Amino acid sequence: MMRILWQSSWLSLMIPAGMLLLSGCGEAGKKPKIGSLDDLNDSAFVVAAEKGAVAGILATRRFPKARSVRFKTGTEMAAELMAGRIDAFAFDRPALEYMAAEHPQLMVLPESLGTGKIAIAVAPQKKELVEPINRVIRSFQKSGVSREMFDRWLKTTRPENPEIPRAARPQAKLVIGLEKEYIPFCYTGAGGAVMGYDVEYAKRLALALNCDCVFRQYEYEELFPALKAGRIDIAVSQIDATTVRQEEMFFSEPYIDSSIGVMIRRRDFAGKPAAPRQR
Repeated sequence: MMRILWQSSWLSLMIPAGMLLLSGCGEAGKKPKIGSLDDLNDSAFVVAAEKGAVAGILATRRFPKARSVRFKTGTEMAAELMAGRIDAFAFDRPALEYMAAEHPQLMVLPESLGTGKIAIAVAPQKKELVEPINRVIRSFQKSGVSREMFDRWLKTTRPENPEIPRAARPQAKLVIGLEKEYIPFCYTGAGGAVMGYDVEYAKRLALALNCDCVFRQYEYEELFPALKAGRIDIAVSQIDATTVRQEEMFFSEPYIDSSIGVMIRRRDFAGKPAAPRQR
């Protein structure tokens, strides 16, 4: 995804030119068209998801006949889809819609695999943080901060990245875990600055809690052992608060609305897809 300039397509920065030439490779054996999620439950299809993510569990359950593969990031999966090496991938719908708006050759199927409960994960040693975090989440929702951020980061291609001040006299240090590269939630922008929806949210949260924040970035699946070991206090990384995870750590109330969607190539859609959304 975008690492350098907003005017440069995030995928064009990540995909070698030769890879795009392979986009027709998946057509060697005629595959059925895809009109709904049910159509993907076919051995002819390869369906991907992110390692360790709830989307993978939901995809495996919904498409048991399809071949399942896993990747580290949405960037990798979008590249594989455009290159014709996979036929679909499951991911958070807000991020998928962002990708589809950037790349009109891709589209998100209308149906959702399931709804997500995206919350802030809290280390088992830091239970006392849960309620203060919940109060801040509610205040952001009531004041409109959450909606303004959502619209700015997920509905534009050149979002403003406001300067969030640090707490003037912090009462504590808050070590916050972030996923390494998940645009538009967390990514490295121009000049090496870490930015994105989750980054801004974490900074605002730390300020509201009167804490000095320290960021540590991990691959998505590495966030959970870091939380359990106490290497980070919280993780703000679009984490779904599943029942299994709630047995191992604490979670806040949801801080963003999300569902799990599936992305395919527009040319593979059986019906007449809606026109690509412009940003």
